[in-house]
Order: sequence, then structure tokens, then C-alpha cells
Amino acid sequence: MVRLPTEDERSDDERFGRLVIHVDGTKIDYSIYRNEALVEMVNAQRPHPLLDLGFQVLLDRDGAAARLPTPSFRAEIPQRPTAKEFADTVEEFFWETSYVAKNLWRDELWPWKYSLEFVMKLKLLRRMLEWHVEVANEWNLRAGVLGRRLNRQLDTETWRQLEATFAGPGARDNWNAMFATIDLFRRIAQGVARELEFTYPQALDDRVCAYLDKIRDLKHP
Repeated sequence: MVRLPTEDERSDDERFGRLVIHVDGTKIDYSIYRNEALVEMVNAQRPHPLLDLGFQVLLDRDGAAARLPTPSFRAEIPQRPTAKEFADTVEEFFWETSYVAKNLWRDELWPWKYSLEFVMKLKLLRRMLEWHVEVANEWNLRAGVLGRRLNRQLDTETWRQLEATFAGPGARDNWNAMFATIDLFRRIAQGVARELEFTYPQALDDRVCAYLDKIRDLKHP
């Protein structure tokens, strides 16, 4: 029925892939590996992350696949961040708020939605929420692609606070959504910082939020 990709340039050095949905609705992700890549994985005893999620050998003519290491099922478990990774995530989050504010003031829907929904929330807030979940579960819980399991892993209050960060196209609603996103990010990041003995940059938070308030109060051009 439909397939992705349709061009070879999306293949990497180790494998060639096809994502296919058949006419009966069955979806299959195909991956074809170079034989050399299989040998390298066997020799290193380190499978490709996709294989580490689990696999079943259907045919193994030369016995190479039988020597692959047993999947650990840890490929989707986030790694514990370093202090620098934590600080960089917080700083990038607050940096991106300036783009949301600027584009809200200019009434530029696409750019503000990109910064708010994709960068701030899907990329950075999701990362912090996953760290929050892993801290409570000793870095043993599979987060899932794009946070798909977070609705079952977060407490009810946090999930409701996350839902409140989503808004439609209206500028006023999106100003409120941005500040709601900041409130949630701040609370979760401060908790992660306490648990991992990192420092939350409160002064940065205060400076940026004061700046955002000024932009919101400016007259429109």
C-alpha cells in the first residue's frame, strides 16, 4: 500500500531498510544487513540497537546468526546524564523559549509551534521526563519511542500538567502553554537535579522568564 523510504540514500553503511504497510494493514519494517556487519557484531558481541530489542532467527545457513549475543532489551532505556548533559538540556530549553516568544509576538504560527511543540516539548521536556522516570526506577525502565509509554509511567498529576501544555493556534493560549511548559520543566528538572546531585540553574531560569514577560507585554508592530 505504501512504503518508506523509496530511495537508497536513506540506507546507512550497515543496513538497508524498507518500512512497508501492506494492503491488508500489516506493517513490517525490513532491514537487510551486509554480511560483514553481522560478522562485526558477532566478533564484538555487540548487536545493532534494533537487534538488542529482540530478534528471532528464521534461517541461518552458515551459523553466523547463532553467535549473536542475547538481546539485553536495554536499547530503549535512557542513559543516566552527566552533569554537563543535564545543564546543556536546561540551557537549550530556556534558549528555545526566546524563539517561541519572538514568533508569538510576530504572530508567526509555524515557527512558534516548531519551537514550542517540537524542540521544547518533544525533544527537551520529554528527555527530562524520561530522566525523571528513570531516576525513580533505577535506570531500568524502557521509555519507548517518542515517549509513548510516558502516560503509563508518569503520575496522574504530572500527566495532567503535561496535557495542559498543549494549545491550538491562538497566540494567547500559546503564551499560556509556553509558561505551563516552563513550569512543568522546572519542577521536573529540579527534582532530577536533587536526585542526581546536580545544580539547577535558577538564576538562568529567572533571567529568561523576566525577559519572556517583557516580550509578552510589548505592543505588536
